[in-house]
Amino acid sequence: MGPTGATGNTGATGEQGPIGITGPTGATGPTGSVGPTGATGNTGATGEQGPIGITGPTGATGPTEDDVFASFINFGAVFTNAALIPMATGVADTTGNIVLTDPTRVTLQPGIYSIFYEVSGLMAEAGYMQITPFYNSSPHLEYGIYFMTNGTGRSSAFGAVSFIIDVPVESVFNLTFNSPVTVSEGTLTMVIFKLRRNL
Repeated sequence: MGPTGATGNTGATGEQGPIGITGPTGATGPTGSVGPTGATGNTGATGEQGPIGITGPTGATGPTEDDVFASFINFGAVFTNAALIPMATGVADTTGNIVLTDPTRVTLQPGIYSIFYEVSGLMAEAGYMQITPFYNSSPHLEYGIYFMTNGTGRSSAFGAVSFIIDVPVESVFNLTFNSPVTVSEGTLTMVIFKLRRNL
């Protein structure tokens, strides 16, 4: 066989053939490291206030405290000049705030009190009758009774007063009788209420 001849010129490239079928997806690679947290953004504007809700029903009213009161009386007495007027309990105070601690003295516990009293008697001759309340360690002429007659012979005398007092500490309350003449058939009616500060 003779020697191989010289290589001829390369021919022109032929047309590209069709793309083959895609092969299966390869395995997922490992997750990369988390980047640093970004700076916090500015706080947004506050939204408008929502409407006020409906008011709930009012709760039940608590129990009302009982009133505190007492009354004191005397009847058909002979009052003595410059002496305390004796009295007895008409209606007792069961709370212990207003208590007759002896026949002439009422002890009041601290509080505000409304007091009404009236005194009457039969004067044997012309003269006067004066009643002076005592409480908070002093007499109080401004709440006293003064009755005077200029006639001759016997005369009836009467006076009534109502007032409110503040008793900051325990106090004795009494009434002093003064008259230069004999006063018989003496009567006393007194009612004391302790007022409630908060209803």
